[in-house]
This record gives sequence, C-alpha cells and structure tokens, in this order.
Amino acid sequence: MKEIQKTHNFYIPVYKADVQMFIGGFCSPAVRLSEKVREPVQGAFDDAAELGITHLIPDHFQCDFGDAPEEAIIFLDRAQRAGVKVFVYDTGLGSKTSAGHTLRPEAWDTSWAKIYTKHPAFAGVHFQDEPRGNELSVMASKQKKWREEFPDKLFFINLYPGYAGEEWLGGTFKSYIDNFINTAKPDLLSFDHYPLLNDCIRPHYFQELATVKQAAKKAGIPAHAYVLSAGHACYRRNLSLNDLRWQIAVIMAFGFEAFSHYPAGADYNGYDKIISETGERTDLWYNIQAINLEVKKWAHVYLAFKWEGTVQIPGSHRAENPRIFKSAGDEKITCDAIPGVKIIPAENLLCGVFKDNQGNNGYMLTNATDPNCDRSCLAIMIFEAKYKGVQVFEKGEPKVIALDKNNKISVELEPSEGKFVIPLKKIKENIERNKNDEKMD
Repeated sequence: MKEIQKTHNFYIPVYKADVQMFIGGFCSPAVRLSEKVREPVQGAFDDAAELGITHLIPDHFQCDFGDAPEEAIIFLDRAQRAGVKVFVYDTGLGSKTSAGHTLRPEAWDTSWAKIYTKHPAFAGVHFQDEPRGNELSVMASKQKKWREEFPDKLFFINLYPGYAGEEWLGGTFKSYIDNFINTAKPDLLSFDHYPLLNDCIRPHYFQELATVKQAAKKAGIPAHAYVLSAGHACYRRNLSLNDLRWQIAVIMAFGFEAFSHYPAGADYNGYDKIISETGERTDLWYNIQAINLEVKKWAHVYLAFKWEGTVQIPGSHRAENPRIFKSAGDEKITCDAIPGVKIIPAENLLCGVFKDNQGNNGYMLTNATDPNCDRSCLAIMIFEAKYKGVQVFEKGEPKVIALDKNNKISVELEPSEGKFVIPLKKIKENIERNKNDEKMD
C-alpha cells in the first residue's frame, strides 16, 4: 500500500485528507441576516460557511439569473469570498418555480450561463426541484441541451420521494427513478425524503434510500439526499442533534456521497428557524453546525470507500417498527454473508458494506431505531481470523482497538449514532504485501 501508517502494531490505511464532502444548504444563506433577500450581506455567506455548509442551494428568490442576473453575480462573488460554492437558479433556461414560473420546454437562454459557469464559486445549475413523472421528458431534454453546451458543469435536478404518490410520480417510486436515469442520464441522482414525523418514522424510508442508491450505483453516478433540518407541518419540530445525526448516519449507511439540509436559512412561514427574529443563532443552528463538523472530520475516509450494499439486521431483543425494518438493502448481501465479519446486534441495525480501492473492507454501523426512543444498540462483531484489530470512527474521531482472543469486539451505538469500522491486520502478517506494494511504487 502506497500510503500506510503503523500504529498499535497494525497497518492502518491512510487516505487523502483534502477530499471534501458536499454538504448543501437549501435556501442558504440565512434570509434573516440580510435586509434585502436578493442582496445578502457578506456576513450571511460567512455564517453559512461557519455553519459547515460547502454548497449553497439558494431558492429562486435569492439567486436567479433569469430574473435578476446582476444581483446573482454579486451573490456568487460573496459566496467566493466565504469559500463556498453555489448552485444557481436560472429561469431563463425554462425552469419552474413556486413563484409562478412555469416549466417551458422550448425556453433556452444561455447568455448568462456563458458567464456564470466560469465563476469560481459556481457549482452547477439547480434547474428543477421535484419534477412530476410527466415532466421527466422535459428534464431529459434540458439535461441534454445543457450537456451539449456545458459538458463539464453539473445540472442539478432533485426528485420527489415515494410518498408524493403514483399520480404525481407517474407510477411507482422505482419506475420514477428508473425513468429519470434512463431518459435524463444525470451526473448526480438526488431526492428528498423527510422521515421524521412527530411520533414515528415514515415506513418506507430505508427502502427508498436503497432504491435510489442502487440506481445511482448501476448508473455509475453519486447519490445525494436532503435531510430534514427544520421542522414544519407534520414533521418533527425543534430537531435535536440526535435527530440530525440519525438521518445522516442512515444515509451514509446506504452509501450516499452527498447530503443537503432542508432548509438551512429559510424564513418560510411555519418552519423552525436557525436564525431568530432578532438575528441570533438558535439551538437548531448549533445542532446543524455540530453534525456538519462531525462529518467533515472523517468524510475523506468515508469517500475513499465504495458502497457495495446495505444489510438490515434485526435486533435480538425486539423488533422496533417492523414496517420500516424490512428487506430494503442489497439482496446480494444477506445478514449471514457480510464479507469478513458476522454481526449480532441487540437492537435493529443497519450495516453499510464498503470496500476501498486497496481491497480494505469498511462497515457503517447505524443504530436503526428512531432516536426518539432513546435506545442504545450493542453490536457484537466477530471477524475472520486474519483480522486482529479495528479502526473505529466515532463522531468523526478515529481510534484503534484490538480484537479479543475470539476475534470479537463489542460496538456500542448510542441513540442515533453511526460508527465506521475498518478491520485491521497485524504488521507481521502484512510484511510481504507491504514489500510488494513498495516495489510497485
């Protein structure tokens, strides 16, 4: 192995630390920090960066090159100074918005796109949020036109969740996802599904995460999901750190490479706020920041691994919410066939199975129980004889632990928690492999 670290008598893989995870914020920067919504002050952008956001996904009333291009350029300039990227709106391309812009199949004005695509803060175009099934052919046409003119620039379309219903999706959730992939051939597969209701978790959350990630894997593209970050309507209010941590640990168990907070700065009626009416940061702001910083600490390790499948392992103590905990993982990997390890959890557990390009296994263990239940999960991991230790990432921090004489370790998962586990071999068992790798270098 080219980059390797000798610690605690184990060979520990080392991964490039400059790899950054896409952590987005919808309706960011925070609207309440500026008097004019289309002219956010520099401090609002700095606040978003401090929140841990890497990519701003402003609503159309904040940054739209179709309606207010001069203000949108200033938006990009200030984002650049804050060190964050932007997915811009451009209704000149024919996109639909909640402000009355209709989806216009023939519209395609790229005069401003020729300018903003060269801006250092430009991440891509946020063309459409939640197109209906009967609009996917238009999405495909727009994606094709964009790729022809700007082949190396991202065209971002975010899809509905399954609970939008078959009438809006034009069929089942799986057919909606497959139709989009097959017709639009996107560079990124994104959807939103907000699982935390007031008193339970939506029953099809795991299945839909599996459906989206499997489709993205088959297409060879990354997957992105929105997480609920501000309670509203029927959703859980005043989200705790555990509520946020659970959602992100779950999507990482399903191998998603990117996520965004919905919303992260909106002043929509009836939504919990991250900035108070007096301009102060709320507890929710600090909860979002805390989970973002946790992820950033070890995202370079997570992103060095490729997802192979997710196994849902029933707990030995009880079956919590059996409607949500059903077979939704990769059918090629069963509870009894996780490569390199056997896992016995006391409570329901998600196990994401990963492998890096050197052949190292990784396991994302996530406590699958609703964080509101305040229930920890003890998972016993029994490894193959060739492994003698593990590296565990806990809330972003790594630690190395030796296995016991039976090649076992007990992993305690707090409510909402996910831990990433990499099995390790002893140094003496890797001497020949290390020599061979040095020769290759």
